[in-house]
Amino acid sequence: MLVVAGTLFWGGAVAARGGPLLFLVAFLPLLSFVVPVLTWGWLRGQLQSFFPARHVTARGLAQTLILAAGGSLTALALAGALSALPGAKGEDAALRGLLGGFPPAAQLLLFALLPALSEEVLFRGALLSALRSWGALPACLASGLLFGFFHGSILRFAPVALLGTVLAAVVWRTGNLWVAVGCHALHNAAILWVLDETAGASARAPSALLLAVAGGLGLVLLSAGLRGFGAGASNEGDQNGSRSRGEEGLKELGAGIERAMREAAPRSKPDLGTDTDEPPGTRFPS
Repeated sequence: MLVVAGTLFWGGAVAARGGPLLFLVAFLPLLSFVVPVLTWGWLRGQLQSFFPARHVTARGLAQTLILAAGGSLTALALAGALSALPGAKGEDAALRGLLGGFPPAAQLLLFALLPALSEEVLFRGALLSALRSWGALPACLASGLLFGFFHGSILRFAPVALLGTVLAAVVWRTGNLWVAVGCHALHNAAILWVLDETAGASARAPSALLLAVAGGLGLVLLSAGLRGFGAGASNEGDQNGSRSRGEEGLKELGAGIERAMREAAPRSKPDLGTDTDEPPGTRFPS
């Protein structure tokens, strides 16, 4: 699916160069990312695993927001630090050029919500589901690294990969893809705000102190969110263990009732016409 999505996206971008801008920023990501996932999931009967939507408690949602905020702030601070490198200004100018053709409401839809939806469906939906047998850390890291690589920018690789790994952890812990879509959309909206604030001749780039404060706060939130998820996982494991013990108790109770019924049933001679090689307890005496 990654190969198909990459071929459709980058090939479509080259083929549609000079064409309608709306197609490039709106329809191309949906056609390249979402349609292959829907098709593959339908053919394999895996749509439910590609689009997890488990109920999230209020506590789980709070932990998710803390973790996602930490990842977003850290990624934004890292991207701001890397923006001083040669070539970064050109990427920012190209993105501002795309944004300039749309009003603010359309920018939020086309550059915040739709990219979050299409990218999460592919990388934290189908891809993360396929990597679950690897375990939490390898699967989340692989999802984040491939997400960063897919953006095709050496300068933006580290912050994008960091954000992708955090969003994968959110989906892994909550079992809900749509929470990650919302967090991703908020992060994209924050990028739009930063680009707007740093645009124009009179605008000033973020200071080193501001980037350091944002990065430090992001790391604190990230650490707190990961610790909260660990505690949540332990509680969930205790609940699962209690549920398993309860199921074992019900099975023992059922076996005891069956033994009592067997012992209370009237005994008679076995039917010579039947097979007496059956193991004891497989049927009641006639």
